[in-house]
Amino acid sequence: MVAAANPLRGLAADAATVSDLVSTVDGPVVLARHSYGGAVISDVDADAGDLAGLVYVAGFLLVPVRRAAPKPPGRAPALHGQARRQHRTIEIPGASHAISVAHPEATAHLILEAAALRVTA
Repeated sequence: MVAAANPLRGLAADAATVSDLVSTVDGPVVLARHSYGGAVISDVDADAGDLAGLVYVAGFLLVPVRRAAPKPPGRAPALHGQARRQHRTIEIPGASHAISVAHPEATAHLILEAAALRVTA
């Protein structure tokens, strides 16, 4: 496991930082991010490395046309619909934005599941 620092220099610069890190990893990479970090992994260069999956933990999933104004999934039905088109969405009723703190087992399970899908695919 490698943790990428998020320099918070703007979406393009932050995504470039993560892209650079991904390019140094030998083998498949699953990127998991929370909140704004979801926007960052949405913008990671697809050619940076062997991207096996993206996991959004109460994060922003950006659509190319709407990059200017991301909204939290709980408040943007269109964005929530985008997440549903992905492989899997897990919702924990009553969970707050701090879901990875309140429900660490569910968060870890989702990330491990994403990694396992790539290995067996």
